[in-house]
Amino acid sequence: MINIGIIGVGYWGKNLYRNFLNSQYFNLMSVADSNTMIDRQNYESANVKFSFDARDICNDPKVDAVCIATPVNTHFELAKQALENGKHVLIEKPMCLNSIECLKLIEIANKKNLVIMVDHTYLFSGGVEYIKKCIDEKKLGEICFISSIRINLGLFQQDVNVLWDLAPHDFSIINHLLGEKPDSIDAIGYSHFQNKKEDVVHVALNYKTNKKVFLQLSWMSPVKNRTMSINGSEKMLIWDDLKLEDTIKIYDSGVDQRFENDSSRFLPEYRIGDIYSPRISTSEPLSKLTKHFSDVINKKTPSIMSGEHGLGVVLMLEQAQSSLDFGLNK
Repeated sequence: MINIGIIGVGYWGKNLYRNFLNSQYFNLMSVADSNTMIDRQNYESANVKFSFDARDICNDPKVDAVCIATPVNTHFELAKQALENGKHVLIEKPMCLNSIECLKLIEIANKKNLVIMVDHTYLFSGGVEYIKKCIDEKKLGEICFISSIRINLGLFQQDVNVLWDLAPHDFSIINHLLGEKPDSIDAIGYSHFQNKKEDVVHVALNYKTNKKVFLQLSWMSPVKNRTMSINGSEKMLIWDDLKLEDTIKIYDSGVDQRFENDSSRFLPEYRIGDIYSPRISTSEPLSKLTKHFSDVINKKTPSIMSGEHGLGVVLMLEQAQSSLDFGLNK
């Protein structure tokens, strides 16, 4: 059993708390949160120490690992303190506010032979696991383009815009699925309010292999939508993460090339075939994530959401933000 402490038990931290408390791989020793309105008895009744000071966890010699689920502007200092005190670290996404901070944390972890991982939970969802297998086995043919919609009404963040809040999910998923980084990133966005933080953003990822990825991100939609369309040369796949059934549909449809009488005139031939909906695992992704964290600490498997993976996501966020800033200043 790995002794672990959690820093931050807010919106997402509560889910981490539940999973680590019930994990057969971890012993949840302590929780820290600076919110003085929290009823500490809710945690102490489960034989978990509670503190309003994160240093109590970082400095505790009995704690082997620390999970950080706090606002992104606190990630670097908390993770740095935990690593310097010899703790493995699981940190919420995005890893840090900039790539320089990410590199510093990776350097400390490597020097101390510690694990640092970023909580990109979607990599453990049944949908992503199935899509990854489809792409690796070429069941869709060659991937042409991917389109993702991640929109809802809120939740507005105080420290980051909608790009930094929602795009880490898609960037992490896309990097995992394609196994390659984009050659360039373009982004446009808009802020409805005086805080100047973009609440609607559109992103285009451009690849040397001629693939294209398009993201639609918004806090200003009256409906919640979490869909991804993956278009291959042979088949097409739609993933709707909000559906309990028919989460994924595979369409044996596409467009074939034909030219008229050996001329340059292109005549598309439309192919419309069967629709297949596979059974997708409904196991909770966070439960799989906690086991993976344990396996990586115990050197049973390499991490699929390592510090380097988290760094790659932050580098993409920086590129997209630079494109946003350029567009605003033109």
